[in-house]
Amino acid sequence: MVDFNAQMHLRGLTQAPGHPVLAVQINQDKNFTFLEFRSVDETTQAVALTASPSRASR
Repeated sequence: MVDFNAQMHLRGLTQAPGHPVLAVQINQDKNFTFLEFRSVDETTQAVALTASPSRASR
C-alpha cells in the first residue's frame, strides 16, 4: 500500500494531501488484489497508473 500511495503522489495523481489508498486486500491463492480508494477520481487515476508500462507486476 505504501508503494502505491507513493507512486500516485510522485506522478501527481492525488487530489489532496494524505494517502489515496485506504485499504488493501491481497488474495495470493487466487492471485488478485482489492484496493480501496478515498475518492472515485483517485480510483480512476489509479487505473491509469496500473496500465502504465513502467509498472512491473510482482
